Amino acid sequence: MTVPEVDLVVNCYERTYQKVLSHGFVTALEKQANFKFTQKTVLINNVTDRNRAVILAQRLQSSGEISNWFFVADELPHALEVVGLTEKDLGRTIHYSDCALVAVTLNGSPYICYWDAEVVLVQHNNWISESLALLEKRRDVLVANPQWDRELEALSHTKRPWIRRRWQPLETVGNFNLCYGFSDQLFLVRRGDLAKPIYKEFHIASFRYPMSQINPIFEQRIDSYMRNHGLLRAIVKTTFYSHLGDDGVSHPSMTIKERIRDTLWRRILLRVMALVFATSKKFNCT
Repeated sequence: MTVPEVDLVVNCYERTYQKVLSHGFVTALEKQANFKFTQKTVLINNVTDRNRAVILAQRLQSSGEISNWFFVADELPHALEVVGLTEKDLGRTIHYSDCALVAVTLNGSPYICYWDAEVVLVQHNNWISESLALLEKRRDVLVANPQWDRELEALSHTKRPWIRRRWQPLETVGNFNLCYGFSDQLFLVRRGDLAKPIYKEFHIASFRYPMSQINPIFEQRIDSYMRNHGLLRAIVKTTFYSHLGDDGVSHPSMTIKERIRDTLWRRILLRVMALVFATSKKFNCT
């Protein structure tokens, strides 16, 4: 069987762009995945010294280490038109959505592997080929990704039975646990499945995402869409990744009104989830 073509898309911004655009970084990601990508694309988002970023990106493209590069701001208007959103819809959390929206709406291969610059695979194995085989067979599986090691750590420390159930798969297929939930740190997806107007849906479980009371971010919007339409993610049980960044450091500050709303929503959500997990499959997995 012919293996579908996959593009690697790496996002970077002020804190990470010089590392990503240095010699060998993107090549190292390809080696970690043990998979030959059709194109290797770097997205440059929200940098202070645009000229410096251009010099570094052009040097990597000339050497053949990357296929192309784009500034997110330049491509965002087209992306928003495709997905039916506006910059106003993204609000103050725009940079937690714009890069991913651009990634899924660029021209390229049928599949993309979106890779955050601060994500590293713990095991350097080919999780992509086996994920492609599953995605080609199962249209109800929207995305695939390795297991986040921090999720397992959280699971091992919780004493709440309903939280443990949250990580229980709805189905196990070969090397995959199938469940609800979405993360934008590292994922494989059919590009066309996300390059369409699916980003205005609502599901109460999706309010667990950070900044949900400021504005829904990309992963929250996808999570709502998946739950509303019974679409699953496939987690590769034998491949793990770590996220090396400091989560939450660059999140915009909430107003007093947003803080109050966030506290109330989280209390409501915890109560609802504790009651519903026992009978419903719509809340499984983060």
